[in-house]
Amino acid sequence: MKKYTQRKVLIDTVLDEGGRHTGLNRLKSESSDKYRDRLRKVNSLYPISTMEYLNFNLSNRLNLEDRVVFNISLVENQIDLDDLPKIEVDAVYLKVWKNKSKDPVLTFNLIENKFMSSLKAELQQLNFLAIESADYDDELRCRNIVNSNTEGYREGVRFAPNGMHRLGEKYITSFISNNPIFTENSKASVEDLTDPGDYFLDKLNGILYTSQEFDGFGTFFYEKFPFELKWNSIKLYELNDRSIDYLIRDEVLVEPGVTERKALNSFGSMLINKTLEDTLIYWDK
Repeated sequence: MKKYTQRKVLIDTVLDEGGRHTGLNRLKSESSDKYRDRLRKVNSLYPISTMEYLNFNLSNRLNLEDRVVFNISLVENQIDLDDLPKIEVDAVYLKVWKNKSKDPVLTFNLIENKFMSSLKAELQQLNFLAIESADYDDELRCRNIVNSNTEGYREGVRFAPNGMHRLGEKYITSFISNNPIFTENSKASVEDLTDPGDYFLDKLNGILYTSQEFDGFGTFFYEKFPFELKWNSIKLYELNDRSIDYLIRDEVLVEPGVTERKALNSFGSMLINKTLEDTLIYWDK
């Protein structure tokens, strides 16, 4: 009689389905209790799916902590409040915009430039940023800078029942109110608030002034300055990162004189296979 070898089968549960809604899959060796605790901890700090909470999740599982290498502030007499600066770190590049409507003024390759000293030198040349070293070391590897950006938002913010509403953050880029009738007409100053629906947004200090008193809530977007640029001994790669092809694909000749990154290399194959093995979507094992 033929013998069959038993193998462990992962059962998809309501808990797994809920976790996937926030972008967190259960690990292959993770129990339901540990998965539930991880979901609770991560989602209490990061209620939406962001690279920040994925970094936190992985670092927490490996008992690692981010290391703040730079505190970056804006030089306020060099900025345009209607077109604020932005910083973004992805798998390969650190990019800095002085004005988001234009091209980056700095595109720094974290892979090709090995040490933090070279990044520090580049950042210090930007006269609209103030760079302060924190837990910094010249010989830290640039490629391990944590994926992040300065774009932030808060939703469900309760407005005070009067005409002056402190949003709690600086450098506001835009906002949405649940009572748009009170914020129909943008004005240049508080003194210009004369008619119903007039409002003035102090973007620098994060204060919304309205001509009428109302009690409501809203969502606003802002740039997170001062910004903490962080380093970790692990690097989290997001496979749908815009720059990930630089790492996982080799260039191939598509026509004379033109190359594109299309051929999956050995590192890319390993990364994708490992990702599939550690999630519940890898059904054939």
